[in-house]
Amino acid sequence: MAEMDETRLLVKLARMYYQQDMTQAQIAARVSMSRQKVQRLLRKSRETGVVHILIRPAAGAFPDLERALEDRYDLKDAVIADVDNGAGQAQATQAAAAAAAEYLTRAFRSRDRIVVAWGGNVHHTIEALYHHPRPAVRDISVIQGFGGLGDTSDEEHIAFLTQRLAAWFGVPGRMMPAPALAGTVQARKAFCGDPSISSVLESARHANLLITGIGSPASAIRCARALKSTHPELSGMPVARAAGDINLRFFDEKGQVVPSDFDDRMIGLSLRDLKAIDTVVAVAAGAKKLRPILAALRGHLVNVLVTDHAVAIRLLETPR
Repeated sequence: MAEMDETRLLVKLARMYYQQDMTQAQIAARVSMSRQKVQRLLRKSRETGVVHILIRPAAGAFPDLERALEDRYDLKDAVIADVDNGAGQAQATQAAAAAAAEYLTRAFRSRDRIVVAWGGNVHHTIEALYHHPRPAVRDISVIQGFGGLGDTSDEEHIAFLTQRLAAWFGVPGRMMPAPALAGTVQARKAFCGDPSISSVLESARHANLLITGIGSPASAIRCARALKSTHPELSGMPVARAAGDINLRFFDEKGQVVPSDFDDRMIGLSLRDLKAIDTVVAVAAGAKKLRPILAALRGHLVNVLVTDHAVAIRLLETPR
């Protein structure tokens, strides 16, 4: 009960300070507390999550850089997040995800058919959307474009991400009850022959918007190691010849398909399918993603790129 009472007090003080624009002195007088105690409780409201402060990246902070990327790589849009010099991979990823969420809230349109890929960048982007009001759009479909890989309770699992984005829109997700990798070629044929799977896959192929990350060979190796007990066949990934991947669809330095030992058992969109989607939004940032981003751009696998300004500069300096 005491904890509940304190939470109510924190909410009350936070509303006075952040929503009603009262000073700490005014609040202290209103609730008969010292100013020091008000200050301490306001700080606690932030520390305990009662108050969440979101600093949004400034839209159009790098308009010349964005335009240069669009022109050089034939992009529909380039969105560049501001990241402090010397920032690590995690900071770059978070900044790009926040910028991607802001971009998407402006880009979503009624009757959009949205495909979700798996991965950490997509996860951070969808979570960042929850800091924005839902746009006034209708008749939205959110579609799982690939089979699942790993633990379904994982926040980066594609089923979780599809449901999470669908919930933000307030619609049911189109789920694909299938693994990313079937045990055999015959098993894949059986899965894809099931109407509950084939209909979702067909809807994904006719989507107009895809949200994805861009994987690096190093991240693919980590994925294989983490899942080697359930998917030993992942050891056959062509990481030595690949520059990157999108949901285990590998490509070389020119963005061309690199075959893997398990392509004929994959359930989900192919790179050819991806290229047929009208708008492919890739969220990828940090120095480790430079090589796979460049390869994806060379192969025209994506046409909207959200990244950080350091990577953007390197992309413009690197021979196309």
